Amino acid sequence: MTIIFDREFSIFAKKALPFLSRQEAKNNLILGIIGFNLSKPKSLKKIHSKKKNTSFNLAPLLISIKKNNKLKSFALQTPPHNLVLTKSTKDDLELLANELFKKGASIPGVVGPIKEVDNFAHFWSQKTGQKKILAMEQKIFSLSKIKPPQKIPGQMLKVPINDAKTVAKWCQLFSKEALRHEGGLKKYKRALEFAHGRIKSGEIFGWYQGNKLKAISALSGPTPKGIRVSLVYTPLKWRGQGLATNLVATLSDYALTHLNRKYCFLYTDQSNPISNSIYQKIGYKCVGDSRHYMFQ
Repeated sequence: MTIIFDREFSIFAKKALPFLSRQEAKNNLILGIIGFNLSKPKSLKKIHSKKKNTSFNLAPLLISIKKNNKLKSFALQTPPHNLVLTKSTKDDLELLANELFKKGASIPGVVGPIKEVDNFAHFWSQKTGQKKILAMEQKIFSLSKIKPPQKIPGQMLKVPINDAKTVAKWCQLFSKEALRHEGGLKKYKRALEFAHGRIKSGEIFGWYQGNKLKAISALSGPTPKGIRVSLVYTPLKWRGQGLATNLVATLSDYALTHLNRKYCFLYTDQSNPISNSIYQKIGYKCVGDSRHYMFQ
C-alpha cells in the first residue's frame, strides 16, 4: 500500500471526486470541503517551521491510499480542523496513522464512518499516547424533495450585515450546545469574523417575523450535486414554534429549486431525537452514521 500526499486541491479532486461521488450523501462532508477549497485554487505550499517535522501541522493534508496501483480510499484535514475519513480497511488506517505520526501531523480529532473512525482512533492513540474522547454520534441525512411543514408567520431571508452581531452571539451559543468538545465559535471575536464573512458571501439565512430575526441556518460545503444545510439554531425562548423546521424546509427548497441542487444534506446529533424527527417529517432520510472523536 502507498500513502500519497497531494499539495493542490485541484489535483486531489481529480482523483477523489469520481470515487467519492459514488456515495455522495455519505461522503458529503469531505466532498463539501473539497468543493469549498476549489473556489480558492491556490497551491498549497508546505509551510516550514523551525521545529523538526512540523510542516504538516499547518498545510492541509490531502491523502490518497493506493494498493496495486489502484486508488482505495481518501482522507483529508484542513488544520486546525479534524481529520475526515472515508471507507477504508483496518490495514489502510494503521498505515495512515503511522505515516501521519512520522510526519509530525497535528490531529485534534477524527470524524467519519464508525468502524473507520474507531480503527484510526485506536492506532493514533497507540502511537501518540493521546486519549480518545467521544465527541458526538451523528446521523447523516439526505433530501431530494421537500414535504412542506405546517406554515407559521414569517419568511426566510438572507441575513443582512446589520444582524451580524446577533448571528455571532447565536453562533457562540450553537457551539456551546452542539460542539461541546471543540473550540469552534465559542469566542465572540472569532464568531463575529465568521458571521461577517458568511453573511457577505450570502451563506447565512434567517427566519424573520416582521423585522425580528428568530432563527438562523446556513448553506455550506457544495458537492457535485448537492449542498449541506448547517448551523441550525433557534434561541431557547423561541423554540417549539416551528421556526427551525420552516427555515430548514424553506432553505432546502431554495437550494433545490434556485441553486439547482439535486440533494441537500445535514448532520444531526443522535442524542437529540427531536431534531432527528423534525427533519424526517420534512423529507430528509437517514443514509448513514458518523462518529467523532477528539484527542487529548
